[in-house]
Amino acid sequence: MPLRGLTKRPFISNWQEFCHRMPSMTEQAAWMSAHAENNIGLPLGPQSGLCMIDIDTDDEAAIEVIKSVLPASPWERRGKKGMALAYRWSGQPNFKIKGSNGSMLIECLGAGNQIVLPPSIHPDTGLPYVATAQLNEVLDDIPELPAEFEARLRAALHASGLTSPPRARTASGKVADGSTRVDIPAEHGIARFLAVALQAACNEILTQTEGGRNTTLFGQAKDLARHVAAAEVEWEPFAVTLAEVGLAVGLTPDEVPASIDSGWKAGSLEPTAWIPIAAQYVYTGNQDRMFHPASGDYLTQSGFNGMHGRVHESREGFSTFLMNGGFVTKVSDITYDPMAPTGVILGDGHSYYNIYRPSGVMPTQGEAQPFVDFLEFLVPEAAERSHLLKVMAHTVREPGERIRHATILRTRNQGVGKSMLIDIWRQLVGGHNFRETSSREMQGNFEGWLKENTLLYCPELNIGHGLSTYNDLKELITADSLMINEKHLKPRRWQIYSTMVFTTNLAVPLLIEADDRRIFFIDSPAVARAPSYYAGLANWFKANIGTVRAYLDTVDLADFNPWAPAPMTEAKKRLINRSATPLVQDVAFAIRERRGTLDRDVVTLDEITFALSDHGKVSPRVLGAALKELGAHPLGQQRIRDGRQSLWIIRNVDLWMSWTSAERIEEYQRRTGTFANLDETEVALRLAGRLNEPEPLSAIDQQASAIWIFA
Repeated sequence: MPLRGLTKRPFISNWQEFCHRMPSMTEQAAWMSAHAENNIGLPLGPQSGLCMIDIDTDDEAAIEVIKSVLPASPWERRGKKGMALAYRWSGQPNFKIKGSNGSMLIECLGAGNQIVLPPSIHPDTGLPYVATAQLNEVLDDIPELPAEFEARLRAALHASGLTSPPRARTASGKVADGSTRVDIPAEHGIARFLAVALQAACNEILTQTEGGRNTTLFGQAKDLARHVAAAEVEWEPFAVTLAEVGLAVGLTPDEVPASIDSGWKAGSLEPTAWIPIAAQYVYTGNQDRMFHPASGDYLTQSGFNGMHGRVHESREGFSTFLMNGGFVTKVSDITYDPMAPTGVILGDGHSYYNIYRPSGVMPTQGEAQPFVDFLEFLVPEAAERSHLLKVMAHTVREPGERIRHATILRTRNQGVGKSMLIDIWRQLVGGHNFRETSSREMQGNFEGWLKENTLLYCPELNIGHGLSTYNDLKELITADSLMINEKHLKPRRWQIYSTMVFTTNLAVPLLIEADDRRIFFIDSPAVARAPSYYAGLANWFKANIGTVRAYLDTVDLADFNPWAPAPMTEAKKRLINRSATPLVQDVAFAIRERRGTLDRDVVTLDEITFALSDHGKVSPRVLGAALKELGAHPLGQQRIRDGRQSLWIIRNVDLWMSWTSAERIEEYQRRTGTFANLDETEVALRLAGRLNEPEPLSAIDQQASAIWIFA
């Protein structure tokens, strides 16, 4: 993972989650793109399977004692001082051992820690870290640490005089030097709160005389354990410090661990209530709200205090206490970016809280045939199924790049499995990256449904009430970012990552234009199978979702362009025809049937109006718009033998536009159109456009000879 510049500090605020999981390919790509020159850190613990023994001294005698207790490690890293040795992590706790002079001597770094890897630059020396081997090349040779190695290590160091014995007591029963120093971070937050609490516990124990020491150690351990358990941090470092103080005040090596362990067991059962609440919220300055990432809810500070204030009685108010103490994360605003890590990120000079999280579904090898068979059943047409698979694969593998067309899956019959397909898709992108909306919500005044998802799903799509809704939808399908209006929040601009998928049983779920580029329409003829088929398939998917993910990883996306127009399907052609307004449909029918003078290819608006006499009065502007929607071409005012007329080409536009104005006027003045009897020769007419010098109309016989000329 990237570190902050050339330092030892992780760049990512929530980096400790990578002690437990691998970063996704998307996260790795984002890190490599944005932080290629940064130092590199390796999170330790369960995911890497590694821990490190960090020796923080150059004293050869101390190093020899430490190495005598430990097995030899094939990986040894050196920086400014000392060395780090790699071992297998098997659940052992972290711990620290200080030397007799009070300085750090050795640390065991496991879960919740990270190590800087070569060739990163040491921030103090300006030189690269070096190691005895490439870590990945010696992984199989790295040994486990022996049982009880911490106790053996402490004993060996104490016997060698490298660590201090328990401090002597005075006749009054108090420790001679009277204090223990705890490192307290300067930055406000939960780490500082816990350090201050630990210091207070040590101070209280150190004041005790014989008779109250053990009870005080237990009580302080219990109180501290409540905070540590609530913060979900390692108890071991706190227990070690308490043990040192317990031994220092004269308790025996048997009494100290027993009291501390009892204190932990008692306190951890009653964790401090306000600490996990603070960890669940983020304060957003732009909205002046407390944001709850898990639910997506925003609360005003008064609303937050009303809901949670009882867990911490504070005169200043619970929210103020949290913000002043640094116990809640503060950011400018919330963002959703699949290309960036979850948590606090920087952008435009401000901090944002990125709520995107990968799905967590990891590819597993297996036989994906049940999934393949299901898709073939649901979408039998091969080209449509291939494109749908690519859409699915792209959304799963490239969540940061939305597809600029929407998919509509229509099934003519109920209960065939389209909801099952969507549920599989939802799991693959992650339920937290999936949003279900409705036709009603899509046509409402608030657009919050568009943000914070990579897959947007509308079941039972039904917005076929006019092209205005369709035109609005086109922008939502293709936009990079949109100004989003949400109830009770200030409008703000969001990057949009939603790929849209709709299902329906309607033949016309929405109206689209003849030249639409943004709708991929599938009309499935599937017929419902027996309930036992779906029950078995559901059980298979539940156990094999990782197999489906692995199958999608094999889908070839080399020729898939998420910006490209949606492919045309037969179902989409039918939808286009059904999307026409009644006027457009009537005009198309009159032209197709060659009503009256409409057997000519060049006519006037008056002639079209006459052919539509049963439609009612239509204005020239509306009629002209309908003609353009059908692909007709206006010629404007043309001089003819009786004066001037405004002419339109209603068929074979490319052909007529390649001929002269005189020939178009000649077509208009004919009693019967040149091609009136050639309905079956459309191919020949299109081929005419390839002729460099088309024959004049006078050379064309209106029947068979025309075919010969144009072919």
